[in-house]
Amino acid sequence: MPPHDEDAVVTLRERERVTIDAEREKTTRTTVHCPIEGGTQTADHCRACPRFESESSSALSCRVPAATAVPRGVVGELLSGRSFCLDGELPVGPGAEVLERHDIAAAPVVDDHHVLVGMVTTQALMHAELEEAQLRGFGSLSSTSEVEDVMVTPVTSFAETMPIVEAARIMTERGLSSVPVVDAHGEVVGVLEAHDFVRFVARSR
Repeated sequence: MPPHDEDAVVTLRERERVTIDAEREKTTRTTVHCPIEGGTQTADHCRACPRFESESSSALSCRVPAATAVPRGVVGELLSGRSFCLDGELPVGPGAEVLERHDIAAAPVVDDHHVLVGMVTTQALMHAELEEAQLRGFGSLSSTSEVEDVMVTPVTSFAETMPIVEAARIMTERGLSSVPVVDAHGEVVGVLEAHDFVRFVARSR
């Protein structure tokens, strides 16, 4: 697509959603928040778009109408980096290992279509595994419980189109440090962390 005088180049931060399925396999989906669509698009979709300009190690650049280049102030624009999701049928042991390895206190639980079904903490996973080990006389640390057995539901989640100021208010009032973000189909696209607001404020100055 030829450039237009009223176009502007914008930088779209990539974010990765890593899902550990019931078979302990890892799948990764890399996305961006598209300013034209106003929602999540895969990085591959973005690269194939005629408006695509270039990419760096963690961001893509594209040319959009100048009016669209202005941030809408929605949650989807804040997401970046990597987030982890656990399949509900994953045994608690491997689930705890993943969260411990990446120093994550809590993670979204999803179904086979990556739709949010709950939230689980590292502490709950480790506690469930320890309880079963005690019942078996510590013969084995392999638990038969699954993530869905210890997850919390329902869960506070944000639509990617929610205004940032509203999300900040809810997290502050409820004392939440992280909240799953979902698209229009309920699929998890990332996790909003408290420090994301700090970065947002810094960029706005």
